[in-house]
Amino acid sequence: MPNRYVREDAIESERVNALSWQAEVFFRRLINRVDDFGRFTASVPLLRASIFPLQLAKVSDKDVAKLVKECEQCGLLATYDADGKRFLALAKWEQGRAKGSKYPPPPDDISERLQTYVYKRGHPPTNAPDSDSDSDTHSDSDTDADMKDSRGFTPPKREELDLHAAKIGLPAVEVDKFVAFYASKNWMVGKNKMKSWHGAMTGWKLRWDERNGQHASAGQRGGMQPTAAERRNALIAGADATQRQAELTAERERREQQDPNWVPI
Repeated sequence: MPNRYVREDAIESERVNALSWQAEVFFRRLINRVDDFGRFTASVPLLRASIFPLQLAKVSDKDVAKLVKECEQCGLLATYDADGKRFLALAKWEQGRAKGSKYPPPPDDISERLQTYVYKRGHPPTNAPDSDSDSDTHSDSDTDADMKDSRGFTPPKREELDLHAAKIGLPAVEVDKFVAFYASKNWMVGKNKMKSWHGAMTGWKLRWDERNGQHASAGQRGGMQPTAAERRNALIAGADATQRQAELTAERERREQQDPNWVPI
């Protein structure tokens, strides 16, 4: 198996960062197991033995099945059936040494969704990289933010998302969920391509408010809900005030027992 490296900008990938840390470990190990066409078996027992050979007592078949599903939901890979068996293919896989793969190719619709050069039923297009060139793992480098959809929609960059989220008061964790959800759907809304991610995020914020019973008032930080730190500090302050009142009450009762004529000042 040829040596592979992961591009340094992978740590900024929205899809990779949408994974749980367990799924990210699985995905990075999987990169070293797939062949030069980005393909591998999707048999759960075989995956478990191949990806976690020294941790079989800690990782179950059920765990591996969940990790595969999570990676697929984030758009990092796709699973498919061929010849009565289950296989997987990584997204955005461009280069490899091998002339052919021992694993069957995915259907053309999956190939297009994965946006990769080397599938297409074994016939790469003329602009594909040279198959004899050095192996270069691009699969976990998310470039959606730099690719414009043929219908005119451009997936937003993270800084654009964070800026709009700050404007409408959407927490960072909800931004992560927003990106993971729509990226897994290739930024589709139903059967149509998304037209305005600003509107989609604003709708996400409204639903988040409804789930949490939070409707920000104009008097709260310019219409925004208090932050988690502010809520925590308020709880601490309330607890301190309650404790102080209890201490004063205990002191008053003690003084009254000692001196019935004592009057608090």
